[in-house]
Amino acid sequence: MVTKITRIGVCGHRALPKKEAFKTALSKSSQLLKQYFPTSTFQVTSCLAEGADQLLAHHFLTSLSASLLGILPLPLIEYKYDFSSSKGVSQLESLLSQSERVLLPNPTILRPLAYQTANLLLLENSDILVAIWDGELVRGPGGTWEVVAIARSLKLPLIIILIDPVTPSVRVITENFPPALPTNRRPS
Repeated sequence: MVTKITRIGVCGHRALPKKEAFKTALSKSSQLLKQYFPTSTFQVTSCLAEGADQLLAHHFLTSLSASLLGILPLPLIEYKYDFSSSKGVSQLESLLSQSERVLLPNPTILRPLAYQTANLLLLENSDILVAIWDGELVRGPGGTWEVVAIARSLKLPLIIILIDPVTPSVRVITENFPPALPTNRRPS
């Protein structure tokens, strides 16, 4: 029997509230993926940026025993300049070493378009998108809102881990999922 690979694209904000706030939402996201894709193996597709990208990639690598496809918006030496901490760079390097493949869409593209191009490649290599998002609209090209908007237009299944920036509470929203699969049903 051939096992289907479900490709999980991940994205979200770089600056996040304390990671403990996401524990339940991350667990629920893994449960949803296992429920809706029970016979799949999983591959995480990520640009591996600080914050949500790294948090989600690490979580799904562990909780789903997923493989990893890394996408770099810029050549690695340039991409590292966009990180605010040495810890983020170390996590980037660790995740790159775990990647089965790493794609660099266009090493000569101008920085403002590099993130947009990488996110389009991320969506092309995803069957579902998991995003950590605060629900706010455009902050700049290639941001979380843009990725979520494109995924919605493509009718990709979405798991949105929605951050309330005021409280900061977190809740999980799903969109474009197939009807729930029956579980433990006995034949009538």
